[in-house]
Amino acid sequence: MGGISPLEARGQSYLYLFITVVLIILALLAVIAVLYFKFLQMIHSREWIESQKNKETRQKDITYMGGEANLTGAEKTRLWHICRRYHARNIRYLYRAEKELNELFKTEYDRMTTQQNRNEEKIATFFSLRYKLEAAHEKKLMINSTFNLQPGQAVTMYDRNMTPWSLTLDSSDKNGMSFIIPEEFEKSSARPKPLEKSALIFSLTTGLTYQCAVRCARYEHLPNGKHVLFVTHSTNLKLMQRRGSKRMITEIPSQFSAVRNIGTAKKPKYEVLERKYDGTILDISATGCKFSCAMPIKKDQDLQIYFKVPGFDEDCEVHGRIVRTKFSPEKEKFIIHVKFIDIDISVRNDIYAAVYGFKS
Repeated sequence: MGGISPLEARGQSYLYLFITVVLIILALLAVIAVLYFKFLQMIHSREWIESQKNKETRQKDITYMGGEANLTGAEKTRLWHICRRYHARNIRYLYRAEKELNELFKTEYDRMTTQQNRNEEKIATFFSLRYKLEAAHEKKLMINSTFNLQPGQAVTMYDRNMTPWSLTLDSSDKNGMSFIIPEEFEKSSARPKPLEKSALIFSLTTGLTYQCAVRCARYEHLPNGKHVLFVTHSTNLKLMQRRGSKRMITEIPSQFSAVRNIGTAKKPKYEVLERKYDGTILDISATGCKFSCAMPIKKDQDLQIYFKVPGFDEDCEVHGRIVRTKFSPEKEKFIIHVKFIDIDISVRNDIYAAVYGFKS
């Protein structure tokens, strides 16, 4: 009477079995969760990260960097050869160590230019790889505030007439920034008044250019005779177009001649005019330059520019096109921005070598 049927007993057995299986699965999931949590703690620990940093680069690390830096097949192959040849530590971390990475690439550049026949195509791939690794690192360091700027940073400030002025950051703290300004700017009637906003543009060393608005606080005359402008910080930085390659600030004596097209728009044929004018290259990259001269040359004018790349003895010339012209009041010169449209691959490689400090 009080017993249960064999069918009911069998049903209870299946229920107990189901509960047992569920408990076992839950226990396994709990163990897996604990182990996974401990694994996450381990891979984020200082000891684990340091051990990974010092491991030699493996093929999978090259694959990872290929995606991180958008490398071509030739660039990934070149990177793998470099890392294997010098037993480089993990490139996933090495690319963030600018000085160490540059020393590695300098050693390889010396080998490619002195210990074997110079191959300009391979050197060009080498430098495009170097630049992409630098750009990938810079993405990790993009700034969103002028608090990140360091003394010595060059900036361009626009007055109320939208005339650009070249200024240098003298100091920066939580209260704002101070800039050394030319006497001409200090005396200009178009200078921003206290409490007025002014546009500020600056470029980081590898080419990222930012624009922002700062409020001018006050002007001061220092005992040493310098003129200083104090401005507020900005946390609203606008990233402008990135340069195509790293540039170098310099002062290279140069000459230039006008170039005219004696062909057609579809089939241009360029003729370089004989007369040469003096100028000074103020910065240079593998894709363009900025120079000063006394002539107001218009945008879209083609030029042939003659100069020597720093660290090299050979005379070189480049065909460029003016993309922007500005008057520099403090120097009473015109600042000419040029995009290179015809440059020999060997000259471009030499410019890269100078920019990265591989030649001095």
